[in-house]
Order: sequence, then structure tokens, then C-alpha cells
Amino acid sequence: IINEASKLPDSLTKSTNIVGNAIKYHPHGSDSIYGALVGLASPISNLPLSDIQGNWGGYGFRAAADRYTECKLSKLARFIFCQFSEYAEMVVGEIGLMEPKYLPCLLSYGLIAGQSGIGVGLSADVVPLNIMDLIDYQLEYIKTGTFNYMKTPRPDFGAMVIDMDDDECRKSVQGYRGWFCVKSIIKQESDTIFVIESLHDKKIEAVVKKLSKYIDTDQVDFRNESKTRERYVFEIVDRSVDPDKFKKDLEAATVKRSTFNRVFTNGNKSVYCSLNYVIEHQMQGLNDAIDRKIAREKEDAMKRSRLLRSLKFFREHTNVFS
Repeated sequence: IINEASKLPDSLTKSTNIVGNAIKYHPHGSDSIYGALVGLASPISNLPLSDIQGNWGGYGFRAAADRYTECKLSKLARFIFCQFSEYAEMVVGEIGLMEPKYLPCLLSYGLIAGQSGIGVGLSADVVPLNIMDLIDYQLEYIKTGTFNYMKTPRPDFGAMVIDMDDDECRKSVQGYRGWFCVKSIIKQESDTIFVIESLHDKKIEAVVKKLSKYIDTDQVDFRNESKTRERYVFEIVDRSVDPDKFKKDLEAATVKRSTFNRVFTNGNKSVYCSLNYVIEHQMQGLNDAIDRKIAREKEDAMKRSRLLRSLKFFREHTNVFS
């Protein structure tokens, strides 16, 4: 999708144009392709890659059909993911068309945004990482040739608290499999109103169920005010309820312990891999693309040089030939 979007002019276009171009290479159905595009472009994603127009969905409602939305790759996306796309290694795709084996990029989108799904027989749930931490981590590797464990990127779960110590967090990020414990930040807007604005990988129904002793007895009123962003409001309506005790119970109800496993494709196989394995392969792919760019520019320069020498020879001997 990113590769096809990068070939279009730098102006808004109907999303159905991008879907139509991408589906030529992987005929998985237009709804599937558009769903992936929404994931890349939606303003609620971890790293939106597109400038958009129209209804791209939010919390509680879906994006409009692709014929009603417009988008284009952002300047950031073109800089990170498309600078060297024309120098990508080309392979024959699943229906016989030539396509990039991978996009040579400055950063791995999978590491930034996180990914979940099944590919080539292995299920994956890749933890999203903080983009600024990842940049620092890769720069250190480029400068020194080694990875600095103490600068391991932190997970990025949005406005959530990571309820584990630093070393546990680093080990989970570094390995191909790990776990994370997170809990929501509770905003207290008044003596009786408490608001949650982010629930990572947890349904609000599960939180409400854990607080049933308050809600079912009409001690606390719950309202889902989510629109383009999450907003869940709990209001104490019974004065006998201790606000401090309720806040602690609310925080405990949002705790989520999740396991993650990092899977990436290597050729025609999927493999479990560490963070450093992914970065090493991503950087090698980038280096290979830069080598192809240099080789092509060298060849073009040699062609121009030969042409200039031929023109010089012709000019010096014009009088002789005449």
C-alpha cells in the first residue's frame, strides 16, 4: 500500500484509487486492503502515515467507504519509508507481477506501530515501540556497531502507565517473546467524576464488569462519551462512596497483563526474532538499497562521461571531417 501510494502525485486522491492499485499485487479483497489502509492512515493509529480528508473512523464508529475518503502519503512517510523505494530488490509477486521484496526504510514500521495477525503459519503480536527511543537506539548502533542495552526503546501504549520495573521492560522488549503489565491513567475532573481516556488492548465492558458492585447498585453512573477519541466517564452519585477507594478500584480494574511475540518474515518463512535481529536486517536492507543507488548513479555518470568524451572528440575533429 505504501509503495503504491508513493507513486501517486503529492495531492489528495480517493482512497479507492490506492486500494485498486494495491489489489493488483495481492488480491485479498478490497475490504481487506482498505482496512489495512485505514490502519495506516487513521488519526487514532500509533503513527498515521497519511494526510487525510473525510470520515476515517474513531472509537465507536467505522471509517466511511473508500469512495468517500481521500488521502495521500505524508511528507514524514515519504521520508522514512519511500526515499529509496526505487532501489528496492524486486521479486515476482503472488500473481506474477514484479513488486518490492521489502521497502528499504529508515525505521521499521512494524516496530513503531505494532502488529497483530497470522502470516505464513505463525501468529504475531508485536509490541509498539516509542519512535524517538527507537531512533536513538538505531543511531547508537550506526555510530558504534553495537546495541546499547540500557537504551532499549520503551513500549508505546499511548496514555498508559507501564506497571513494571525498567529491567523487566527491557528484557521483554529485547526478546522475541515477553509480557507487559499496563494500567490506565485516571483523570479526576472533580470530587466525584473520574475519566479514562485510554484502554490499551482492553474492552471497557471488562472494566465496567469489575466495578459492578458500584454500578449495579446505582452508586456510580457510567457514561461512554467516546467519539474520535476514547473517553469513559464514571461519576459517583452516592455520597457514601469513598472517592479515594473508588479511584483505586477503578485503576485496578484497568490493569492488563499481555504477552507479546515478535514474528517477521525471512524469505518465505516466518521466524520468531529479537529486537536486534529485526533492526540488523532492516539496516542491511537499507544498506543494500543504498549500494544499488550508488551503483546506478555510477553507471549513469559513466554513460554521461562517455557521451561527453564522444562529443568532445567529434567537436575537435569536425574541421577534419568537413
